[in-house]
Amino acid sequence: CTMREYHFDPAGELPVVHALLKGPNGQIRVNLVFDSGCAITQVHYQILEGIGCDKHQGIRDIKIAGVTGEGDPAYLVPLQGLKVLGARFEGAQIAGVDFSK
Repeated sequence: CTMREYHFDPAGELPVVHALLKGPNGQIRVNLVFDSGCAITQVHYQILEGIGCDKHQGIRDIKIAGVTGEGDPAYLVPLQGLKVLGARFEGAQIAGVDFSK
């Protein structure tokens, strides 16, 4: 197994990775903030709804704790596919969050 190295722009505001999310109603390319301290990948719920991964397909409701310690409501949903950093994952779980608040 060969280990890959990825470099982020140190002058950039945030380390961003390109990803492809696949659901029952299609797929979408997104930019995700790479956060090694985050327990689960989070995406705005409307993006997930667009590919057919809405709250009704969710596994369960969850709360996402931020730096304030308060939990924001979210839902956990499986994706048909996730491609990021050259790797493919089937059935990866992702959180649908309302980032407009």
